[in-house]
Amino acid sequence: MTIEINTSKCTYRYSNDAHIDQINASKLGWHYHTDYELLYVLRGTGVFQIQQNYYRIRPNNLLIIKPGEYHSLYFDAEIHYERVVIHFRDLDLPQEMNRYIASLGNMYAISDMQLSEDLLRINHYYKTIPRELLNYTVDNHIQVLLSYLCTLVNQEQETRHVISESTEQILDYIDNNLVDIHSVDDICRHVHLSRTSVQKLIHSRLNVPVMSYIRIQKCILARSLLQNGIQATEVYLQCGFNDYSTFYRTYKNVFHESPSALQIDAKSSSLQHILKS
Repeated sequence: MTIEINTSKCTYRYSNDAHIDQINASKLGWHYHTDYELLYVLRGTGVFQIQQNYYRIRPNNLLIIKPGEYHSLYFDAEIHYERVVIHFRDLDLPQEMNRYIASLGNMYAISDMQLSEDLLRINHYYKTIPRELLNYTVDNHIQVLLSYLCTLVNQEQETRHVISESTEQILDYIDNNLVDIHSVDDICRHVHLSRTSVQKLIHSRLNVPVMSYIRIQKCILARSLLQNGIQATEVYLQCGFNDYSTFYRTYKNVFHESPSALQIDAKSSSLQHILKS
């Protein structure tokens, strides 16, 4: 059984009793999103991998995947699973809520069963609310659920395991020095590994070339700066691109829109928040 609801602000998807062959056929291998993803496991066990870390997943685990984070999910064979997945954009969040959610870890064990009840209430809406009111109702309900996430700030997240210390070293260096990296050699000089080793470690882990990963992360950073009102002609330099044309082409390839489109959208969203307050 599957329920999917797409609104202008989010996507909600509920899946129940999926068999392992269906899971393997779905796109749960290494990938990333340009928006946030919440995944709440109601049934099933398996392994959740994100960047250089992995977690054992079990029922009532909440996974929080941030924009640009490469991740994969594998459920144990012969086990049915039930889950809820929500995608939402940081652009549509109030600034304070966005800050709280960005500070969260990747996985939490949820002891409050109210969350699962609130998530599954959307299924009830899907069956009972008139279609012309459904999207509005779901958007508002998910805003309340996102407020719940802010209460997790002081909660300890689930134990993470590091698959490779070398990969962790590379990704940590990239995270901390993103805008200053222009080639694989910039990484090699600081992690004391060869070009071949750096390229193999990242590609084997994330299934993406290391410089492609870096360009994506720079675009994620650029989007946050654009949302804060910084002009695209300034953003590309702050994010470590050598020229505007390369930045424009890369950004459009990642987000499927131009940098200026986001600024128009951000201004519209900001105006709506002002009108509502």
